[in-house]
Order: sequence, then C-alpha cells, then structure tokens
Amino acid sequence: MKKVRISEELMSALRLSSEGFVIIENSNIIWMNESAEEIFDKPEWIQEDRTIDSILSEENKQKIFAHFEAPSPKPIEINVSGKGFYEFRINYLNSNGKQWIINIKDLNRYKKLIRSPERAELGLKNLLDNLNEGVVYRDWE
Repeated sequence: MKKVRISEELMSALRLSSEGFVIIENSNIIWMNESAEEIFDKPEWIQEDRTIDSILSEENKQKIFAHFEAPSPKPIEINVSGKGFYEFRINYLNSNGKQWIINIKDLNRYKKLIRSPERAELGLKNLLDNLNEGVVYRDWE
C-alpha cells in the first residue's frame, strides 16, 4: 500500500494547532498532535494500544463509520468521556480509504458562550435594534 507523505510544513502546522489532529491507517493511530493527546488523555503517546479502540467508545466509532457511508458527510459531534463535546471532521488521505485524518474542534467554549447571559443580552439588543416597531422600556423602580 502506498502511504501518504505529509510535508514537514503541514506537520509543523498540525503540531502547533490548538485543534486536535489524528491520522489513522487501517484503524491504527499513526500520529496525533499534542492537542489531540490532551483531548484523549494520552500524554506523550507511548501506550501500547494505538488503535481507535483506545480513544473512542463503540458508540462514537459507529458514528464515524456511519459518517463514511453518508452521501455528503458532515462534521460529527462526539462526547469525549469526561471532556465534553467536540466536532470531528474526517477526511480521507488516500483514495482507497485506508488512511484518514480527523480534525477535532473543541465545542465546549462555544456551547458555554451560547448559553451565557452576555450572549442572551446581545441577542436581545440585536432583536430590539432590528425591529420595525418602536419599543419603550420603563424601569418600574
């Protein structure tokens, strides 16, 4: 099987990214950056088991495999045990589907922002600013 060559420039960018990146070949993890190591609690990545079974639950693996069968794959939201929610974007690195790359984006900060009081206040302000009718605010104190 012909392996995909990844340029040093790309590898350097992936190493420095705050998003996680994992490269898989035949269900074996062949590389992950430090951000992915933190997400999966795999510091320095010296464990014996380097399969996707070591980082993903059976349910999450099924989501990923179903992703590959979808006609137009979309990002997958996965709950990483004890760490919260992450968006997984998965792409093939070669045409035979044996090698793929997973880009992992932390959704926890985004979800927290959506639920924050500041976000609600901003949404109300935008709503009031864009209404065609007049609105009167009166402080009853």
